[in-house]
Amino acid sequence: MTLAEVVLAALILIGAATTSLQIWAFSMAGINRSQQRQLAMNRIDAELISLQRHWHKQQDSEPLAHSCQMASEMLLDELQQEPLAQGIQRKLTLIPEEEAIMVNLSDQDEPLVRREQLVKPAALHLCKEVE
Repeated sequence: MTLAEVVLAALILIGAATTSLQIWAFSMAGINRSQQRQLAMNRIDAELISLQRHWHKQQDSEPLAHSCQMASEMLLDELQQEPLAQGIQRKLTLIPEEEAIMVNLSDQDEPLVRREQLVKPAALHLCKEVE
């Protein structure tokens, strides 16, 4: 083998190794990103389950109010007092025309990962009005 062939073989080997490492690094970054999103979804789901437990506890008690609109307002006040899990952002919006509350949950580290749920006091039997 001549010196030119040895140098060419070394360059090919170095190029192949560099490309292989770049592909490996890219795939590991994708796996890491996927794991971060999954952890964010787990945190959001845990927060949603916690809120659902609160709603079901309310369901076992007397209705909050006669009016579903008033029950929505009272439930909103209660939900705003509920402690929030670390790293989770919660936005509660009263929707008067629906007599409901929109619950938006997102993760501070993964803002694109979010859950939304519409909560109607009538569905939870928290008001006495019949729809």
